[in-house]
Amino acid sequence: MIQKAHIGRGFRGVLNYVFDESAERGHDAARILDTNMAGRTPRELAAEFGAWRQLNPDLSRAVYHCSLRLPAGEHLSDDGWAGFSRDYLREMGFDKVPYVVVQHAGDHVHLIASRIRFDGGTVPDGNDRWRSNGVVYGLEERYGLSHARDPERGREREPRLTLDGGEATLAARVGEVPPKLLIAARIEEAIVHCDGTREGFDEALCARGVEAQWNVASTGRVHGASFALEEYAGTMQSAFKGSQLGKEYAWGRLSVRLDARREAREQEQAQREQTPPRSDARSGGRGGLWGIGGWGRGRDAHDADDARARREHEPHADANGETGRDRTREAMHAQLAAMGCDRYELGVRDPQRGMMTRQGTAGELEASVGWLRAMNARGADIFVRPAEAGGLILVDDLGREALTRMRADGFAPAVVTETSAENHQAWVRLSDGPVARDIATEAARVLAQRYGGDPRSADVGHYGRLAGFTNRKGEHTREDGMQPYVLLREARGERAPGSEAALVRAEARVVARERTAKVVQEAETLSRAGGRGVTSEGLAREYRERAARVCARYPDVDVSRVDWAVTRDLAAAYPGADAGMLMAALRAGSPGLAERKGGHAEDYAARTVGKVLALPEVVTARAGARARDDGRDDR
Repeated sequence: MIQKAHIGRGFRGVLNYVFDESAERGHDAARILDTNMAGRTPRELAAEFGAWRQLNPDLSRAVYHCSLRLPAGEHLSDDGWAGFSRDYLREMGFDKVPYVVVQHAGDHVHLIASRIRFDGGTVPDGNDRWRSNGVVYGLEERYGLSHARDPERGREREPRLTLDGGEATLAARVGEVPPKLLIAARIEEAIVHCDGTREGFDEALCARGVEAQWNVASTGRVHGASFALEEYAGTMQSAFKGSQLGKEYAWGRLSVRLDARREAREQEQAQREQTPPRSDARSGGRGGLWGIGGWGRGRDAHDADDARARREHEPHADANGETGRDRTREAMHAQLAAMGCDRYELGVRDPQRGMMTRQGTAGELEASVGWLRAMNARGADIFVRPAEAGGLILVDDLGREALTRMRADGFAPAVVTETSAENHQAWVRLSDGPVARDIATEAARVLAQRYGGDPRSADVGHYGRLAGFTNRKGEHTREDGMQPYVLLREARGERAPGSEAALVRAEARVVARERTAKVVQEAETLSRAGGRGVTSEGLAREYRERAARVCARYPDVDVSRVDWAVTRDLAAAYPGADAGMLMAALRAGSPGLAERKGGHAEDYAARTVGKVLALPEVVTARAGARARDDGRDDR
């Protein structure tokens, strides 16, 4: 395997080369073989890598790019390439970073990874060429590949040994391996198995039958070393200086390699110390997965399950080095499987960048669990919803009593998550096939109203929280300063028994509202010229004034609630203001709208105004005001 590794500053440049410019150089179209990220294009991946850099903004050279190429005549399948790449990254210290593996043709791949780990630490770059050579050499043997020469470098990756003509002739005549080769091979083994210190290196050499003689100055500094084989002791060839074996075995070079080994061992030790201890107690059945089945015990139950989740959310190794269960991945998989959609939209709401969205299958989203876990750790909330409107609706902000009533009434949820103590979200399956968006939204409103859910979340396109990640809202911070985990309480996936009747009622309400809206529109057309008119500028000014008064009086108020109240009052007071004018006023007057909603401000304004104009009290107020203006007060 021929490998070339580089460390750089900018992700976008290398991603553009790998995905786009490679075609101009005669390569096949690029395709992703393996990744733990959500993005699929250079722009999306660069944005994710860019967000990741905020974990360690002082690191300028954060890009690791390695190309791996097979020699002529050898082949790896897609799974083989993916496995080789993952093993290479793990052994190079890139097992807890975002990465992507891209293939242009069957004979080579590109590995692009961040040097910033999930915890904000840095993957060291010291002696990375030596480390990379050793890693590739070992993986070649594991995957049954030959040790290839790099034609562009014109030399072997292995350290070059020095044999003079006499030594080679003697070895050929007596049929024995020259002692230089034996010593060099055992030095290589000792470096791999030692702890990186000179003492540990010396012990590893002794265990392999090599005696090291150190040239130590009075200051304690090592100036050189000689090496001898025990079976050759007493002969003229018993000891060789490191430089006699080859340049790479001179003490200056060896000390650099030992330093790299010591750093690697220290990182491994630090990671083991940071890994939470594995609990031997496992609850059986449905209760063993992120708190499923933990009903009826109140806040104490949530805190206990949350503590268990906190211990178990990271994958870890057992005493045999085998990777343990990843509870975050399990909870995520169980929720998506129960939701049962072909494709999902993932929402990652970053405190600095706003909402970032990605679409994909359940498998594609699960492959991004490492990136999602890291974004969650740095303060981002993780959400999910069906990518296409269908028969699955969300009812938010429910208590346990409300969930009990829903089951008794025939609306048993397909999925229930506990987003904080005593606060739940329920995904209710109304149909196994598609449902019209307005009917599904109306059904969500009816259920939210009946069972005390949040009416602002009652629409078919609303996000729900994804199980296995923490709820980052400040109001839910626990007494110990930690954020609660979103626990998966139910994952039945079944259609609600009362869904058919609910859809019939929802459709009837939609039809009635459409008829009412038609009457209102006709009245609005008649009264627009002489009705209570208002200019767009005046409406925006009044919106700003009303919102400012409320925010000044209640500094900690939820601004989305302010938007709802102000839009509702203005819509009722000014029947001549249509939806476009109300949306413009909200965009102009909502405090900090761009910072709060990012690229979703337009969608937020449209949803808010649409819901307000559909409120029965607003419809009645606007119709009555127009009737009064025309001298047709029906009251």
